[in-house]
Amino acid sequence: MTVLEMRGVEVDLRLPIHVVDTEGDFSVCTGETRGLGVHGVVARLEQPLPCTCETTVQVELPDGTEVVAEAVVAQCLGKGDGWTYRLVFPRLEPGEVDAITSLLPAA
Repeated sequence: MTVLEMRGVEVDLRLPIHVVDTEGDFSVCTGETRGLGVHGVVARLEQPLPCTCETTVQVELPDGTEVVAEAVVAQCLGKGDGWTYRLVFPRLEPGEVDAITSLLPAA
């Protein structure tokens, strides 16, 4: 499976995530992932983010490594006891792609 074929694939993992609002006041929102793939991440956060803002995300992977990447808020999926967002990665470094794809189910 090529990276382009995997763009619609994500793994349902609960991993620690930190999201920095790089367009605003550089505040940090913490939470956990609800889905992770090479195209982006679904994150459940404790604090709200502005719609369509640019961010930097840090996801702590199960092996102790981290993926740190630029992301754009694409959608707010709901509220309640927190906020759920779909964050899209406009570009990933090859090492970040490898780290994420290693978590995806085999094709």
